[in-house]
Amino acid sequence: MKDAEIYAKLDSGAKQVLSKFVKANYECYLVGGSLRDLLLHKKVHDYDFTTNARPEQVEELFHTQRVIETGIKHGTVTVLLANSSYEITTFRKDTTYSDHRHPDGIVFADSLDEDLARRDFTINALAWSPERGLVDLYAGLSDLSNGLIRAVNEPNERLKEDALRILRALRFASTLGFEIESKTKQAVWNLFDTLSYVARERILEEIDKLFLGQFAAPVLREFLDLFAFSYPELFQTNLLKEANCVELVEALTEHKAFIQSSLLELIKLKSQSNLPFVKSYFVSKENGADMINFGAMQRELSLVFYWSVYVHSQLDNLRKKFNLPNSKQLAKKLANSMCWSNVRRDLVSLCSDVLAPDFWHKYQTVEAVNWSDLLCIYGAEQLAYSLIYAVASAKLSLDYWQAFLAFVQANSCWTLRDLNLRGDELLKLCPDLQGALINQTLKNLWLAVLKGEVVNEKSALEAYVKLSLEKTEK
Repeated sequence: MKDAEIYAKLDSGAKQVLSKFVKANYECYLVGGSLRDLLLHKKVHDYDFTTNARPEQVEELFHTQRVIETGIKHGTVTVLLANSSYEITTFRKDTTYSDHRHPDGIVFADSLDEDLARRDFTINALAWSPERGLVDLYAGLSDLSNGLIRAVNEPNERLKEDALRILRALRFASTLGFEIESKTKQAVWNLFDTLSYVARERILEEIDKLFLGQFAAPVLREFLDLFAFSYPELFQTNLLKEANCVELVEALTEHKAFIQSSLLELIKLKSQSNLPFVKSYFVSKENGADMINFGAMQRELSLVFYWSVYVHSQLDNLRKKFNLPNSKQLAKKLANSMCWSNVRRDLVSLCSDVLAPDFWHKYQTVEAVNWSDLLCIYGAEQLAYSLIYAVASAKLSLDYWQAFLAFVQANSCWTLRDLNLRGDELLKLCPDLQGALINQTLKNLWLAVLKGEVVNEKSALEAYVKLSLEKTEK
């Protein structure tokens, strides 16, 4: 790609950053993943720059803009321009890595060459500026063209410095569809035990990204033992194979479009205020319209599918091992061990049963499904995710999803929260009802609404309750 093409692909903020440094007589280069993605003709989401200017000089240069000291002790500041962020790091050279994760010290460097020498992989060790053009000291452009992930300099030394680079290599293989170069791959296997030095949160972050990669299945198939090592108290290679993890990843990757479209259909049918998982991705309101971080929600739901299926498939094995009586407690154990968010913990706990491989086996035809009973037992949101998963993994035909949509579209009362009679109102109407009877009566009302026996209006619901109680007394 020619220099003019690279420059033309930059957004206005990135061009402004480069121009600012040039006018102030500093060097500044586009580097890392942002340059890599640009050269691969992918959309650049986060711009990274490196410069010979010291952090305080960068802050002075952009004193009229908002500057965040994101990693000031590492020489990194983030400049906000036109609602976009640009990360700028001073040239640096790392010292030794005693803990296999973080450099013992940060030393600012005087040249770009020194800075590129510390990078993890050749495809991330490229740099570009309008003045100097593309700087490629380690044949990164060739590896980019040939689809190779190769460590900068000696692979064992490079991965030993920071064990997280082992998972980064696998993640890039999954997201880019690249091969890991043979010596780098050997270093991955030689050093995988150093993952014990990496924080669980960082391991989970990389595994999440790997699972969501378009080429995740072949990477998982080749490196399943490594994942078992990452969480030895939870995973064993034979258990991961039994859970058909690789096949599940293949199926859900192939059906991403369906997952996306079905979520959109679900959201259109119901306000996110009554869909707890969707509600957690509510961002803001603009011109009265609900704004949802849809991409993040879709990615998280796919990850919930993976972990829910794993929880259910290994329920007996892990329940005995940890003396846990049910899937909810197992999900909590996983959540604590893997540093899950509360949202993921709750949804995995909620969905593990309805994502069981045999959950839909009893319904050989769409006509055999009693939607009102299922909705009353599991709730619409939980049932919806079960159907999305079952169709995406080819366990059910699309007819089931369409039948579910038709049913819920005709019934606005998806959950107990949608019932137009509250518990306190029911108690006022029927003072003799106490404790569990109140909740059971509300559930019976909800089921009656779903079956079309009564309309979801307060007066009609009150009349239905009185009539039901009279029949019971007789």
